[in-house]
Order: sequence, then structure tokens, then C-alpha cells
Amino acid sequence: MYKLEDFSISYPQIRHPIKDESVEFKKHYLFVVYYFLQKFRVNPTVAAFQTNSLNKALDGPQDMNWETLHLDVELEKIHHVSYGLSNRFVYYREQLVLDVLFFIYPLSADLIDLITKEIMALLPEPHRHGGDWPRKSLDLKKQILTIPEPVRSAWQANYLYRSQNMRNITFTATMSAGKSSLINAIIGRRIAPAKKAACTAAVNSYLTSPIKSDLLNLAIGGNRYLNISLDDAKDPLSNHSENFSEVVGRFYSTLSDQKIQLIDTPGVDSVDHVEHRDVTFDYLKKAQQDLLIYVMPVSFIGSERDFNYLKFIKEQVTYRRIVFIVSMMDMIDLEDDSVDEILLAAKKLLEKIGFEHSDVLPISAYAGLLLKRKMLNLALSDDELEDAQHFTRQFRSKGLRLGEYYPNWEDDGKQIGSEPSADQQLKQAYLNTGLLGFEDLLIKDIEENQNA
Repeated sequence: MYKLEDFSISYPQIRHPIKDESVEFKKHYLFVVYYFLQKFRVNPTVAAFQTNSLNKALDGPQDMNWETLHLDVELEKIHHVSYGLSNRFVYYREQLVLDVLFFIYPLSADLIDLITKEIMALLPEPHRHGGDWPRKSLDLKKQILTIPEPVRSAWQANYLYRSQNMRNITFTATMSAGKSSLINAIIGRRIAPAKKAACTAAVNSYLTSPIKSDLLNLAIGGNRYLNISLDDAKDPLSNHSENFSEVVGRFYSTLSDQKIQLIDTPGVDSVDHVEHRDVTFDYLKKAQQDLLIYVMPVSFIGSERDFNYLKFIKEQVTYRRIVFIVSMMDMIDLEDDSVDEILLAAKKLLEKIGFEHSDVLPISAYAGLLLKRKMLNLALSDDELEDAQHFTRQFRSKGLRLGEYYPNWEDDGKQIGSEPSADQQLKQAYLNTGLLGFEDLLIKDIEENQNA
């Protein structure tokens, strides 16, 4: 059986060395990759998915149905390919081994040696023996260093990601508090349903992928939606009756290479959807939460709905750590309020309930999302561009330097996925939204508790 996590690894969409080879050679090459994936530890469905991702990088044939192939028959064909194709296999033998190993984890020296020898056995007789090439491939770290860019970076990100333990970060709040917007800001895309009315009806999990691709993989109930665009994902994510859904995709974030799940729970106080509360309560109580993020909107600090839900969490939910986020800080009027006064009011509420010495931090998730996307030169609508210009002006104010409230955080030149634009006003405004400080807090927590 397989999990959606298995689909977090696909081949990077970069120029492959055999992209200009013949369609016939690509078919044989792809089959060998699929054959060894399903033979060594990879579920056939996952192997087909991963081979198809390689096929896309090769710009290969569109009519390949891996799971219907008769493996023994196809393997026998490889032994009788033409002399020309046979020589191409010799030429690309190291690349073939590396492409197979890219998808298989964990790897051992014995397994690498076994796969290498079996691939060598497919080569013409004069090339099956002798030389030190099979032994070289045993030192995978050194072998990776010989791969040209950008394949090498993809390999390194893949193995760093897969060597980590999964960390879960759970977001919870009352209705329309901005938790889904905060998740979208971290991801850098509007994936999580977020609007004023109650919209998160299920527990939704968003899992990072180390592969740079805009395509998503979804699991909702027994349905799988693989390699789909964000636009195609919106309908199944927003219109289903399951209590749990999963999404795997790349984050535009400093968290991109971390193996984490952002878990979005339904708001608990919808009058029209009281079942949302039960879904969230059941999820939070069933097991200890790792890192719990409680989101409270700045306009409703001290409200009865927050007070009641926070009491429930204090009395009935266990967690390793809880962090409180005051959201929608772009809504405050600096003539009437200050960030310090708002955070003090939130801390007093929390102390009444029993949350002593809590981390209470401010953020403007929507502003952070738009300014992040603008810095990365990602698409924005006309309305979003107008909002981004407004936020660039608003968050240059000394009264809204939200990033300075985050522990052990300073502007030390962090990148957020690629080289940012040279617009220093834009960069400073982005830092002041608090989003990068929040992501940095999450990374430090993950690193400090990696083996917990």
C-alpha cells in the first residue's frame, strides 16, 4: 500500500541528457527505470507515477502504460535491441543507474551494488565485466557531486528531504480567523480555501515536496489527483464531503526543503456548520500535537469565542509546543492602537486561561503572501498588484515592523526560493509583515526538535 507522501518525489523538470535521443531508445530506457523501481521497494502505482515524471523530463512518448506491461517480455526485448541502441545504453549507463537510484530510498551500499550489477547485465557482453565503474557508484555522495547542474541540486535536495523525520504543524482557530490565509502565505500560493465565510470543512494536510514543480498531488477519500495544476485542484479541494484531505506540492518558502505537513483544521464556531467543531475537536484530541499554532484575528482579541476555544485547548489538547499568532495586523489603526498594546491584550487573555509565558506574535499573512510573490516575480492579478503596492507603503511604517517581534530573528540575507528583486523598499516591507520571521521560527523549531 502507498501513501500520498510517496508522491512527494517526482523527477525534476530539467533538461535530461537523453532528451534528444530517439523515441524508441527513450521507451526502452524508461522501461528499465520502471522495472527496477517496482522491483526494489517501490509500489507499482508509485513507480508508474515516478517513471511518468521522468518521461515528462525526457519529452518522451505519450502512450506508455507501465502497469499493463508484461515485465519479463519487455525485459527480454532489452537484451535483443539493435546494436545502435545497445551502444546508447553503454553510453548512458551511469545516468541510468542514477535515475533509478533517484527514486529509491533508503539506499545501502549493497542495494546500490545489486542495482548496478543488474543494469550492467543488460549491456552487451563486452561491457558487462571489467573496469571500476560499478565500484565507483557505491559512493553515492561522491557520485552525486559529479552530476552537472541543475540535476545535482535536485539530487541533493531530494536526499536531504528524505533523510528527515516528518514534522507536523497544526493550525487552529475560530471561524475566519486567517489560519488558512497564513498557510497560503507560507506556501506562497492560494491552495488552502480561504474566505470570510466558514470554508475549511475538513482537516487538510499540505505536505512539502523537494521537487521544483508547480503541479500538485491530491488525496481526498479514496480518490487520487496526480500532477494537476492549482486551478484544477481548487474544485476537488473546495467541494468534497470527506473529513480529511492531503495535498503534496512545492512551497515558495524558506521551509521548502523541510519535510513538514501544515495541517489546517476547520474553524470551531460556525453556527451553520456545527459539524466543523466536531471534526476539529476529534482531530486535536486523538493524539498529542507536535507544534500547535493558534491564530486569533486582531479585531476580536478578548472575544468570548476565542476564550471558550482556548479553554478547551488548555484542558483537553496535548501538544509539545503552542505558539499564538495575532493575524490581520494590516487592519489596525496606528493612531488608536500599537502593536505592543495589542500583544499585551492577547497575553492578558491567555494568562487568564492559564497560558503563562506564551509566544504571542503578530503577522499580516495576506500582505506577506502578495509581497513574497512580487519579490519572486510570480503572477499577481491586477487587484493583487494594487494591494501589493498599498502594503509596500503601509509596511514601511515604523509602527508595523512585525518581524522584529520574532525571537532570535534578524535580516541576515535569507533567500525565499530564488534571488529577490533589487527593490529594497519592497524587501523591507515584506520583512515587516512578519511572515519571514514566522517561517524562521518554524525552521528553528524543526531543527531543534528533529529527533524528538
